[in-house]
Amino acid sequence: MFCSTVTERNKTVNNERLSKGFWIWGQFNENSTRTLENAKKSADEILNGPTFNVHLTLCGPFGHFDSPELKKLSNISKRFDPFKIYLEEVQTKEEFYQSLFIKIIEKEDLLELKNHIDSEFMMPKKNFFPHISLFYGKETEEKKTEAISKTINMNNSFVLDKISLVDVDEKINAWKILKTYSLSNLPRSPK
Repeated sequence: MFCSTVTERNKTVNNERLSKGFWIWGQFNENSTRTLENAKKSADEILNGPTFNVHLTLCGPFGHFDSPELKKLSNISKRFDPFKIYLEEVQTKEEFYQSLFIKIIEKEDLLELKNHIDSEFMMPKKNFFPHISLFYGKETEEKKTEAISKTINMNNSFVLDKISLVDVDEKINAWKILKTYSLSNLPRSPK
């Protein structure tokens, strides 16, 4: 069965992060994307990180993702309307992939989408830390604080309106969006 295989295949080895696989991202409407990309660009002027699309990671990694799983992802997209996510604050950590990011408040719409995806793909429960990265890399707190000052003029909410399947290879800093589904909450026939 796919899901149990994925769970087994996607376990970390010796607590190491799995660096290659498929992930599900939440992505944003045009206005939100433009605002977030501008904030990322401002941070990159100081920090010079790798190039990646702004996103909110929802689920992963998966060792493989085939047609039946794509169908599941498509079906999930039809069960949800676009919704707003809310900025808590811009934060930093001493972690490469969470170095400078926008912390997102955990609201019902976001948690419902996340839980539905995890349930459909039988993902093991783990802490969900909703955030939108603006920079990947190692840098001093001073430089990150300077970058934060450049991103201050930002909206306090963004519209998440699609989910994407992404092929990730962190060893070569490659993130390739393979398929994107708009959240549409289409009327469904009764079961």
